[in-house]
Amino acid sequence: MTKMVVVVVMLLYAMFQGYFSEASPSSIAFRLSENIDTRWCGYKQIGEFRGAGILGLSRGSLGFLSQMNSQGLVHNVIGHCLSSGEGGGFLFLGDDHVPPSGVSWTPITNNYYEDRDYLSGPADLLFEGNPTKVKGLTLDFDSGSALSFLNQPNYEHTLNMINKALEGQPMIPAHIQSKELSICWRQHNAIQSLHRVKKYFKNLTFRFTNLQDVDMDLPPQAYLILIEGKVCLGIANGDKVGLQNPNLIGAISMQDKLVIYDNVKHRIGWSSSDCEMDAMA
Repeated sequence: MTKMVVVVVMLLYAMFQGYFSEASPSSIAFRLSENIDTRWCGYKQIGEFRGAGILGLSRGSLGFLSQMNSQGLVHNVIGHCLSSGEGGGFLFLGDDHVPPSGVSWTPITNNYYEDRDYLSGPADLLFEGNPTKVKGLTLDFDSGSALSFLNQPNYEHTLNMINKALEGQPMIPAHIQSKELSICWRQHNAIQSLHRVKKYFKNLTFRFTNLQDVDMDLPPQAYLILIEGKVCLGIANGDKVGLQNPNLIGAISMQDKLVIYDNVKHRIGWSSSDCEMDAMA
């Protein structure tokens, strides 16, 4: 798989060589097709090559971004925006599309040369704005994972809070044919949209406490998946699937956010966005 990734990176580099003819670093942006369902845009890769989403965009030297940066074509910054609507969004390399304000930032806490993942923390989980027992998490930002994950004790505690909040609400436990989505709910009639049921679910928040309190808000649509007329929990047990770091923010929780991985200033940022690329021009 590693050789294949290198070949893809080399081909893409050849395609963009003519575009980056200027001497100073620039940026490039890609519009994501509306035919791609970005709600299921990736998966956690396991094996020799540890990627971070599309095109090998991890921090490692084999990544597309790292190779473009080593040639002086772009600054070592990448960002993406995944829409929760009918798919689509955008991806950019370089720092030209980083907003000058309105972005929440948290430091990358792992060493660039030792680990290719994007880790930050500690972070606490709030439930409808209130503190919980889920504290001190080191979170892996990985758009290559469709789902988000928590280690087993924190996953079970979060699930218990969600179920307790659903008591007395018209949501019935349900199952679908999926190994990944084990916790689901239904109503008497098929659920046609998350908008119809999100009022029954509470907002979650990751509060990063390393420098100052910085919040990443997760409304219900950032942790619920609509499938087969039911809604399923898009947060899973990271210990059960054997993740190296069982606490992970995946693509589902990055929807409707501009997420920026700044390897120059060693920080991760995010801001709310409708993921329309035209607004970034």
